Amino acid sequence: MAGVRVKFLEDFLSRRGPKEKVIALTAAALLFLFADFTFLARPMFRTLMEAAPKLSSLGKELERLKADDKDKDAIRLRWQESKKRLAEEEARFVSAGEVSALLESLSQQAFDSGIKITSLRPLEVSQSSLSRPRYQPLSVQMNALAGTHEFGSFLAGLETAGIFFKVTDLKITENPADERRHLVELKMEIYKRQ
Repeated sequence: MAGVRVKFLEDFLSRRGPKEKVIALTAAALLFLFADFTFLARPMFRTLMEAAPKLSSLGKELERLKADDKDKDAIRLRWQESKKRLAEEEARFVSAGEVSALLESLSQQAFDSGIKITSLRPLEVSQSSLSRPRYQPLSVQMNALAGTHEFGSFLAGLETAGIFFKVTDLKITENPADERRHLVELKMEIYKRQ
């Protein structure tokens, strides 16, 4: 079959003059180039244009990965330090079972600072039944008799005690019975883990 086609082309070209042979070969070459561009080059070019932005970002990512591979020991060390620091910070939150121990600790710290607590109690916090965040505030109200220096010492002790808390309300009023010891009403939130 291929031999018949070649024979046909030889016969066709032998019967033509030199100008017709050039025109026929030029037409065949143009047809070949058109088919090559239409069916091969254009789809490859379109695919290349679509892939070029992806290749650029992948090349950058590859460079970052190579740099990370070189620094993997340093990265591993930073990861271990971050996990340790996270565990230390996590320990600053009170667990649900430690609330009574926390109140006892606050009472002891107040006593050590020279503050006389008249009441110390947790307050109920309304919680949404739909969402339960991992860390929730536990409101605590404390009423006490304290001098300004003693109360300042107590707050400083809370700051260094290593638990997360914030003062939400503070009221200090004069104590008619003892002008050196004021009436203190303190509301604070201590954060607990669920």
